[in-house]
Amino acid sequence: MVQRRRASVYLDAYRLIAYPFEWHYELAADAHERGLQYIVSIYLERDVEPVARIADALKCASFESRDTRFLGLLAATRKPVYVSTGMQTLAEAMTAAAYATTLFHCTSAYVAPLDSLNLRAIRTLQAKVGVPVGYSDHSANVLTGALAVAAGAEALEVHVRLDDCDPANADYAVSLSPARLADYIHFVRVAERAMGDGIKQPQPAEAAMRRYQVRT
Repeated sequence: MVQRRRASVYLDAYRLIAYPFEWHYELAADAHERGLQYIVSIYLERDVEPVARIADALKCASFESRDTRFLGLLAATRKPVYVSTGMQTLAEAMTAAAYATTLFHCTSAYVAPLDSLNLRAIRTLQAKVGVPVGYSDHSANVLTGALAVAAGAEALEVHVRLDDCDPANADYAVSLSPARLADYIHFVRVAERAMGDGIKQPQPAEAAMRRYQVRT
């Protein structure tokens, strides 16, 4: 992966999070026992076919999302494909959408500052692509998932770490603790309820007051 990305500065980080391929079977089984899907980020062409035999869906990270050959290999598996669009222009994101089941708006910075999130771009993408648009969150903020939902996100990806996670892990800075993840999900559910269905009509909570509304 270091050679593919020409990013030798990340070599130590990649080594820290590497694990044996056989773990995929155990992780997938554990996820299924808990009623969860097993979704895996793929980085190398040689990993696409073997991982696709185990995973329920595949994820393409932003670093790889401008590689149409790689995106084509993911799409050819006929598994759902999630594609992050960090560092992309609108035109590049529209190209990536042709291979995606769901497209993620994303800011590829660890940690992503709030003024870099540009959540309004979710609506921009929705107007241009023919697939659902979600948000991949690197802000480490418990409110941004809810804000993304308010901006139209139909799916969310957020990093979570265990309490004993090694701070040297590259994802540590952008990951929520289990307690903060619970807050994140709570605020997302609040946003989902508050956004409603978008139809302008009297609400049940207004029924009693509506009887006294002035009409001419």
